[in-house]
Amino acid sequence: MALQLKWMGGIALVFVAGMLAGHLLDSFTHAMLPTASSMDNTDANGNADLSGIDELHKLDVRVTLMNSAKALQQEWADGAVRILQDARVDVGKPAIYASDVQSIAAEPGSAIVSYEPDIRDVRVAGDWAFEWGYFDAGFRQGKDKPISSMHGKLLRVLRRENGQWKFFRVMVMWKEDGKAEAPQ
Repeated sequence: MALQLKWMGGIALVFVAGMLAGHLLDSFTHAMLPTASSMDNTDANGNADLSGIDELHKLDVRVTLMNSAKALQQEWADGAVRILQDARVDVGKPAIYASDVQSIAAEPGSAIVSYEPDIRDVRVAGDWAFEWGYFDAGFRQGKDKPISSMHGKLLRVLRRENGQWKFFRVMVMWKEDGKAEAPQ
């Protein structure tokens, strides 16, 4: 019984320590990392980081609607990782490209016909940025197929490479023909 109480006390201590560490990290990030709404397109150093990130967002919409694996490569950083639901993890820009080529070839005539991201928060920390948001998209699964809709959530880590922002880590979840989660 005494051993069981020590074990449970240890679990409680780890839990409390984890909660404290999480709170401290959250406080640090809120205090140290500027948000898109508080920065007016500049970071704490006066750099135009958010306008560069906005350019990446525009590129993302443009190349997504092109339905071209080659065009999509423009938005990925070297060493990027993409995690999509119900798919293998693509590690590295060449793996992301190969996966895109395979996906496009597997469903001839398929296409993303609309794509509207809704980025809710961007945090910049030097050559890194972190963002999350929602998206709505329309897609066709093949030639002469009807257009369906999907709604999803995304979490992305961006990295500045050669002066341009690129996606470095991306995780996306979606639901077809229904809301993944209502925006708050």
